[in-house]
Amino acid sequence: MPEVTCPNCREVLDVPVELAGSAVRCGACQFVIEPGVGRVPTAPRAEPARRRELSDDLDLPDDLPKPKKSLAWLWILLVVGGISCVGCCGLLGFLGFKVENPTWTRYSPPDGAFTVDFPGDAPQIQTRSLPMPGDKPLTLTITMSERKLAQERYAVGVCDLPKIEEKLDKALAELYIEACLNGLKNQPGVTVKELSRTNITLFGQPGKEYVGTFTDSNIRNGRVTRRIFVMNNKLYMLSAMGRDTGPPQERLERFFSSFQPADAAKKP
Repeated sequence: MPEVTCPNCREVLDVPVELAGSAVRCGACQFVIEPGVGRVPTAPRAEPARRRELSDDLDLPDDLPKPKKSLAWLWILLVVGGISCVGCCGLLGFLGFKVENPTWTRYSPPDGAFTVDFPGDAPQIQTRSLPMPGDKPLTLTITMSERKLAQERYAVGVCDLPKIEEKLDKALAELYIEACLNGLKNQPGVTVKELSRTNITLFGQPGKEYVGTFTDSNIRNGRVTRRIFVMNNKLYMLSAMGRDTGPPQERLERFFSSFQPADAAKKP
């Protein structure tokens, strides 16, 4: 299909072969073009008023065929847009899959107090203070290794307890456990409602499993499960929380079952 240039507006037009030698009207400016045989007249651009006058003088039918504009730019735009859309959708899908199915990482803190599987990257380490009830003021410091995902959190806390006499070991261990659970429950900016507190055995030691719902500024409404016990003057606390009903059950079980304190020779 030959191309011609409108002498009035310089628009490049595709002229069908069957219209060669016929008068055609420019689709852009409505100027009448007489291509002749194989070439376009190189008439100078007419002024708007003169163009209207020539248009009135010509006795041409209103349905005079118009050459088709080139639509190559439209196809290029559609192809580029399609590729971009597919790429963005693929990237979002991949990121969504990684969030829903994170890679688990075996982790041990610098002091080697425990090993555990965390979903995603290595956790961040921070410390928290837990006040102990009693006549003599006592504050325990618990070191937290915490991994935060978009809608879930996993944490392991370890606290070195004061040396205690053997005959008071079990009673004080129970007191430390309760103080730790209450201290974590009463954090600033978090509203917690306890659902259950159950006696369990972890690595041959008595412990507690705590389940509750909570509301905070990040996850909003969620559910938390904590397991806590004392072994060899160390307090261990495992915490898994997530939005709505909490983390998926398979992640919850993997996190808890992968935990191994350094003081334990083997799991019970």
